[in-house]
Formats: sequence, C-alpha cells, structure tokens
Amino acid sequence: MFSSNSFRKLHNDMPLAVTFFATFTLVMIVTFAARAQSEAGIHQWYAAGSAGLSLFEDQSYPDSVLQGTEAQGETGATFSAAVGHRFHPAFRGEVEFSRRATELEPDSNGANGINGELSATSFMGNVYADMGNDRVRPYVGLGVGLAIINSDELEANQVRLNDVNETAFAFQVIAGGSYIIDERWALTADYRYFRTLEFDVDDSTGLTKQMDGMGSHNFMFGSRYSF
Repeated sequence: MFSSNSFRKLHNDMPLAVTFFATFTLVMIVTFAARAQSEAGIHQWYAAGSAGLSLFEDQSYPDSVLQGTEAQGETGATFSAAVGHRFHPAFRGEVEFSRRATELEPDSNGANGINGELSATSFMGNVYADMGNDRVRPYVGLGVGLAIINSDELEANQVRLNDVNETAFAFQVIAGGSYIIDERWALTADYRYFRTLEFDVDDSTGLTKQMDGMGSHNFMFGSRYSF
C-alpha cells in the first residue's frame, strides 16, 4: 500500500518525469531528422543573446513548519546568451547561460511572509523546432538544466534566513518567432516559462526549511548570428 508520503513524493516527481520524457522524445525526433538530412550539408553554428522582463510567481514554503508563508515576486530583469547548432532546416539545439532576479515582498494578506532578493543563474540545454520558410518563422522549444539559486537578506515571518546558495533542477518551455534579416542575422522575440524544483534554506537558528520552486514568466527580445 502507498502511504501519503509516497503519493506526495510521486506528485512532486511528476514534473521532473514529464519534462525528461518530453525532452528525450524531442531529442530523438531531432536526431532521426538530422540523419535523414545529413546529405544536404546543413550544419550551421550560431550565437544568440536576449534580454527582457521576468514576471515571478508567488514564493511559498510547502513544508509543515512554515506552511502558508508566501511572498509576491516583483517584475525583474532577465538576460541570456547561447551558442547553438542547426543540423536540420527545422531543428536546432543550444547551450544557454541565463540569469533572472526579483525582490520578494510579503503578500497582501499581512505583514508576515517572505521578503528579500532572490535570483537564479541557470545553465540549460535547449532544443527548438522552427516552422516555415518565410522571413517570419515561429518556433517552439524545450530546455532542461541546472539553476544556482542565490538570495540576499532573505527573511520569513520576520526571521532572518541564511543566504541561499543552492543548486536545483530547472526546466523551461519556449514559444516565439524569428524575423530573418539575411542569411546571417535574425531578430527574435519569445515567451519562456522557467521553473526550478524545490530547494532548502537555513534560518538563523540552524533549522533547514524547504522553499517552493522558483517560477517565472519571461518575455525576451534578442538577436541571432549564424556562422
């Protein structure tokens, strides 16, 4: 028989399992498509950069010690840099470095809650599917990787927490479009939902508490140079 803890663990692991399965499926599709097109000589490297705004989701404690403690994340800035390779007219993959940060404030229900600065520096592997051959080309993508989560002057219910320096699994879902200027340059605009799994923080008394995963809605504008 499954205990309540087993069901809770299974529920918490579901996003990780679904993300890995979706990524594996997409990578396999890309691999077979690339083999089918290998004779076409399509091998194009590129560098990309983008910046924009992050709308952070509310932050909360899911554990029983401070369950119900929440905070609202303010709109923050985000940027990314990536190097990738197009190995099929419709598919490409890249490695990406990005960073996003926000100021946390107690929610509107009262003075108690979480406040301070929270940031995530991530290293992601992304795969994309580009659609169409016109100047405007929509695309969708999926990324998985690791995020280094840092905090500054973080407090929960007016209790000082030690600075966070944790590594957590992260994933993102991407949808956007490219405007092709010429064979080298393209402008990009996309939406990205980014999220990490739960991570631990220590308070000033030495107790370890668990914070909900860090999630954000990101609106990015950038450019891509092929070489």
